[in-house]
Amino acid sequence: MMIMKKQLISNVIEPSTVEATVWVIENFNRQFVSHHYIAKIWVF
Repeated sequence: MMIMKKQLISNVIEPSTVEATVWVIENFNRQFVSHHYIAKIWVF
C-alpha cells in the first residue's frame, strides 16, 4: 500500500493549467449544453 503525504494542490497541479482547463470545459458547455439543463443543475 502506498502512503502519500499531504501536499498543497498548487504543488501537484500548476494553477494556470487548472484555470485553462476550467475555461475549456466552460466554453464547451456553453456551446453544446442546453441552457435549460444548466438552469436545472443550478436550481437543484
